[in-house]
Amino acid sequence: RGGRTCHAAIIARELGIPAVVGCGNATDSIETGDKITVSCAEGDTGYIYNQELEFDVTTSRIDAMPDLAL
Repeated sequence: RGGRTCHAAIIARELGIPAVVGCGNATDSIETGDKITVSCAEGDTGYIYNQELEFDVTTSRIDAMPDLAL
């Protein structure tokens, strides 16, 4: 069992390494070579899809952000 506060997740987060934890029996269902999509775009709970899904990537640059009036 694992979640966002498990030891592996904390270490990975501190080292800047992507990690997937708390997947239950997903490793029993996924075979080597299977195409899957791991998504955390839905909020606090991530999802694993048993197919390769198309997705769009949106990036933002901090230096391109407008200044805020304080």
